[in-house]
Amino acid sequence: MRRGEKCLLLAVLATLMAALILLLIQSAGGGGAAEVYHVSVLLDAAESDRWKNLRAGMNQAALERNVDLRFIPRYDEGAAQSEILRQEWEGGADGVIVLPTEDLTPVLKEAPDRLAVGILGPRTARGVGDCCIAPDYAGMGRSLAEAAAELGSCTLYVEEGAGQTALELAQAVEAGLAGLGVPCERRTADPADLPPLPEHGALAAVEPELLEAICAVRGTRGRAFGVGTSDTLLRALEEGRVAAMVVQSDYDMGYLAVSQVTEQLTRGKTGDVTLETYTATGENMFRRPMADILFANY
Repeated sequence: MRRGEKCLLLAVLATLMAALILLLIQSAGGGGAAEVYHVSVLLDAAESDRWKNLRAGMNQAALERNVDLRFIPRYDEGAAQSEILRQEWEGGADGVIVLPTEDLTPVLKEAPDRLAVGILGPRTARGVGDCCIAPDYAGMGRSLAEAAAELGSCTLYVEEGAGQTALELAQAVEAGLAGLGVPCERRTADPADLPPLPEHGALAAVEPELLEAICAVRGTRGRAFGVGTSDTLLRALEEGRVAAMVVQSDYDMGYLAVSQVTEQLTRGKTGDVTLETYTATGENMFRRPMADILFANY
């Protein structure tokens, strides 16, 4: 090998060695543990059927994004949600995920700027919360109306003293049925003491507990329609005692909530998300994507 070629080869080897040493130094410098974000989740019944899939989605997002989740019942030991929320950020939480209640609006306005706030539902006040993961109540009502319309008439049941969400859903169902030219009668009912039910037409409820009571009555097989789900209602859907249920993906809701809060913490930007609406029936409940939506926690 000529002298010039040897010099060139040595220069190339020296360059490669220097690059390798630099890479090793950078790797050693960045080899520390990734930052862990502490996010507190305030729920009213964290262990109920309603929240199983939501928690599964949250846990998956936390695993992927290095988040330490702390689940706290809203009324743990009698403390008010606003008091618990303040305790969490004072205790060093980087972010919180809460349900939208009016009593939270004042305390959220006092939260430090560093706190990322995710809301499981529509905003209670403009400018409060960094991101909202909200159901499409109007879309859910329309979907329930379309499913129930096939029976030609509908009796819609709502619990006495129903909350704002149930009332919004009921109004959307009524509007959907009216648009389809299907008569609808709204009645107030108690799940523990149902009045005699009509013998014909669809029987609809916008609260899972009320739908469970309706589908348990003899003679209502295949006529019950509702919004939301539970383990009891999934069995009823499979057995044909419930004709259809309009649902959202609680797994997606939980996953997106943690993801959006983490995005706010890492990049300082995020946005609201409206969940998709699905109609579950006995025919599609075990097929994808419906099976993944209904049984994400299993």
